[in-house]
Amino acid sequence: MHAACLRVPGSERERVRLVFADQERVAPDEFNFLESAEAVAVTKGLNLTYTQISKINQIVDLVGLVLGVVFVHKINGSDITKNMLHIPKLAAWNLDIPVNGNAVLEVTEYGKHDYEEAEYYTSTDGMIRFDNAWKTFVERIRLGPGDVVVMLFDMIEDIVHINITEVA
Repeated sequence: MHAACLRVPGSERERVRLVFADQERVAPDEFNFLESAEAVAVTKGLNLTYTQISKINQIVDLVGLVLGVVFVHKINGSDITKNMLHIPKLAAWNLDIPVNGNAVLEVTEYGKHDYEEAEYYTSTDGMIRFDNAWKTFVERIRLGPGDVVVMLFDMIEDIVHINITEVA
């Protein structure tokens, strides 16, 4: 299954929802928050289980959809070895944040709280990329290739806050 509903500049559409799922058994409407989201991006090729979808729904309920974008990503080796995380351009466009600036990568899960200050920029291909702080953060919170995370975004005092929670 591949479903996408995209907003483009000048479009009459008020909202953007983009969902990528490569398996027929996971339908976009299984995300409880879809009507409230500006954009939902799931890493291409990531097959979510019903347990993972349920946890994503719980995380969104708990953390909230401040900037309206949900990014579900399966960490891969190049995310870590290249010291960068790439947020897809369609999700980035919907965040409506400055093209570069400061960010706080944070995890609040099971009573633990950790964070890393980072810098980000939007590359010429429209993707958001982070500096080496991403690698430091991922290693410290012990995420590795194959781990699935959900990222929720907020803007506090001109700093982008990204809550990163492991899904499985």
